[in-house]
Amino acid sequence: MKKSILGIWIALLVFACGCDGEGVTPNNDGYDRKTILENVVDNIIVPTYHNFQIELEELELAATIFINSSDQANLMQLRLDWIDAYIAWQHLEMYNIGKAEELFFSQKMNTYPCNVSIIENKIATENYDFLTNTLLNFSTQGFPALDYMLYGIADGDVLSKYQGAEAEGYKVYLSEVINDMISNTDMVVDYWDTERTSFINEDGNTATSSLNMLVNEFIYFYEKGFRANKFGIPAGVWSGTLPGNVEAYYKRDISKELALEAMESVQKFFIGTFFDNSSSGASLYDYLVHLDSKFLADAIVASFENAELSITTLNDSFATQVEDDNIQMLEVYDDIQAAVVKLKTEMLYALNISVDYVDSDGD
Repeated sequence: MKKSILGIWIALLVFACGCDGEGVTPNNDGYDRKTILENVVDNIIVPTYHNFQIELEELELAATIFINSSDQANLMQLRLDWIDAYIAWQHLEMYNIGKAEELFFSQKMNTYPCNVSIIENKIATENYDFLTNTLLNFSTQGFPALDYMLYGIADGDVLSKYQGAEAEGYKVYLSEVINDMISNTDMVVDYWDTERTSFINEDGNTATSSLNMLVNEFIYFYEKGFRANKFGIPAGVWSGTLPGNVEAYYKRDISKELALEAMESVQKFFIGTFFDNSSSGASLYDYLVHLDSKFLADAIVASFENAELSITTLNDSFATQVEDDNIQMLEVYDDIQAAVVKLKTEMLYALNISVDYVDSDGD
């Protein structure tokens, strides 16, 4: 009799928590999460990746032309295509999920600052290993490595390296870096093209459900990849100032542009704006409104808009900004930080989603 009563109570508890035998929790708040997943995948992630592939193809072509004829005009075109691809990348970095996470895609594409001594050693020893997944190896590839290869070598006298006795080594390394970027990107694009349906169908509310993972990656990017890496670390929020740690350090004048592009990608994801800006669809904003949290949704949008406006006041070069007026850089950091609590605490609570990463910032 006692076992029967216990069994009934267990059944009632399982029913009450909405869990099946495998611990899967369906979404019971009346909102169709699949609509957000469909919009984000079909109208934001996939077209953004396909556009990025095109930009990388242009970069590869420019690199091939420059390698075959290393003159100033071809270097300038290669630099322009690098900037275009780097801008396109800003709209992808937050989607470190699925194949991208497996490949350490974001780390391989944009770990900065690059490690100049190791890059130079790799060139000298003809070491083109980009497969080893370590921080030191991440810092020898991707966009930051190209920043050095196109603007930093020989103290800015770049052509001297591509025209001198060591030219072959630098040309091969330049080509290998770009080839690896394309190869990794193609694998991630293939993942989205083939796993689209299964990803969208995982629309429940568990730690491994698609929306939960997307939301966590979104917040992680905003807090770490955006707020900390682009602003907090160079500005010395947790240590002394590190102007050499800004994005695109050697180019010197596009770190603000890259940050503004990343800020735009954050806003577009939150409100569901299509990649091509032609329309918008289901989004986290809509979800919060459905949950009677429109005030919070509007507050998050306002925080993003204020942060964007604040960023526009900075120098085009964040390195120069830190060196000349770091107080302003810290003030911008604070404006960006204002949205973190809203996202990480209030929004996650409203959506009934748990944070899935460890915060070691002490903030």
